[in-house]
Amino acid sequence: MTICLLSTDWGNVADWAAVVVGVGAAVATTVVAALAHRTSKRAAEIAEEATRIAGQQHAEAVTLREETARIIGRLLLNEVSRLPVRLQQVKEALGAASFVPGVHAWAEAVHRAIADLDGPLLPSAKLAEDRIHTLPAGLGADLATLIGHAREARFGAERIHALVDRAAGFSSQEHSGKYVTQSMSQVNNFGVQLECAEAFAATFADEFHAFVFGASAEACQAS
Repeated sequence: MTICLLSTDWGNVADWAAVVVGVGAAVATTVVAALAHRTSKRAAEIAEEATRIAGQQHAEAVTLREETARIIGRLLLNEVSRLPVRLQQVKEALGAASFVPGVHAWAEAVHRAIADLDGPLLPSAKLAEDRIHTLPAGLGADLATLIGHAREARFGAERIHALVDRAAGFSSQEHSGKYVTQSMSQVNNFGVQLECAEAFAATFADEFHAFVFGASAEACQAS
């Protein structure tokens, strides 16, 4: 005997299949939504944590920079403070040398006047050069300028030593007056250069003092 399914039976099966598919789709949508919510929440947590870490690292970098700047200030304070006085003394001695009679005596007086420039004027600056950027912007730039002035003064002294030695040697020769006069003029010009460097050094020393002692006071209050 052959059994045939009625059309109504097939219709019931189709209806149930549609229900199953609909339920499955709903469940899948719910699962996807839940996963998306969890992923979004986790992403937000990660972003929040990254922001917190970045803020902490920035604060630590600022603290390190300020502490390094204070160390540089203490390291260079004495040399920066003394530099204007040293340059002034050399400038005055150089001016006095111009009144010494006789080329040989004048040359010796010039040598003595600039002897303090024979060594580094800011010896500790070399240790701090790669950390100058930790100082406040204007102060760091001015310190770099001061270091440049100090080096130029030393190089200039080397040139003047050689110049007056040649002038003393020429003084015993005929027609040497013009060369000696030119040499004396260059020595005077070097004195003007030192005067400019001294003025800048004096102004910077005041600013540097204010920074170092101001920073020290803030550090004491913070502790």
